[in-house]
Amino acid sequence: MGTLVRRFILAGVPGLALALIPWPARACTCEIYGDGGPRSRMHHATAVFVGEVLEVREATKSERGEYSNAFIVRMRVERYWKGIKSSEINVETDMTGCGPYFRIAEKFLVYGMGKRLDTGCSGTRKLEDAEKDLEALGPGKVFKRK
Repeated sequence: MGTLVRRFILAGVPGLALALIPWPARACTCEIYGDGGPRSRMHHATAVFVGEVLEVREATKSERGEYSNAFIVRMRVERYWKGIKSSEINVETDMTGCGPYFRIAEKFLVYGMGKRLDTGCSGTRKLEDAEKDLEALGPGKVFKRK
C-alpha cells in the first residue's frame, strides 16, 4: 500500500504544480479606425445601428467552419446610420474582452464590421454608454416597417 501512495504522490504533485502555474491571459489587440472617433468607426463599418438584443446563441459547427465567431446575436433595429436593409439583423461576437457582452432585451449602438458584422473591437457599446457617439453621429434614420 505504501508503494501505491508513493506513486500517487510522485505523479500527482507535479500535475498539481502545473495546474497552479498562472498562464498568461490572451489580451486582444484592436485596430483603431481613423482617429478612433464615432465618425471614423462609422466610415469603416459595414453597418451602424441601435438595436435591441432578441436572441444570443452559439454559432453552429458549420457557421464556425465558415470563420464565424463563437456567438450569433439577433437584434431588432430601432434606428440606423448605415448598411441596414431589414428590421432584424444578425451580428457576431466572441463575448470576450474584445467584444461586447450581449444580453437579451439590452440595447446597443452597434458598429458591425465586415460581411459578418463582427462586433469585436468595433466600438459597439451599450446604448446607455453611447451618448457621445450618438451626439457625433446625429439622429439616424428610423427603419420603416412594411
